[in-house]
Amino acid sequence: MVGGFSPALAVVAHGTVIQFHNQDGFNHTASSVAGASFPAKSPIGFGALHQSGTDVAQAGWSTGLLTGGAFSVSFTTSAAGQFLYGCFYHYPDGMRGVIIVQ
Repeated sequence: MVGGFSPALAVVAHGTVIQFHNQDGFNHTASSVAGASFPAKSPIGFGALHQSGTDVAQAGWSTGLLTGGAFSVSFTTSAAGQFLYGCFYHYPDGMRGVIIVQ
């Protein structure tokens, strides 16, 4: 199995800026998952391979394709809440994370 997001659960203050860094040799995305829990089947479509959005509080954001060593654009945390995300390529392997904004 490919590694996971580290940390898989991030608790941050409102207004924190987040950036994702791919620290291995596999392609990844960090892409929003709507809802309060992770569905069994991946809800992440091919659109996730292209960067979209810059705020984790807005639906449909994605880092786009992150090759090994790549950094994402910066994402803001404009609203409190729980925001789920996963990897387009490795969602079925459990590569999922949660950002809690307080």
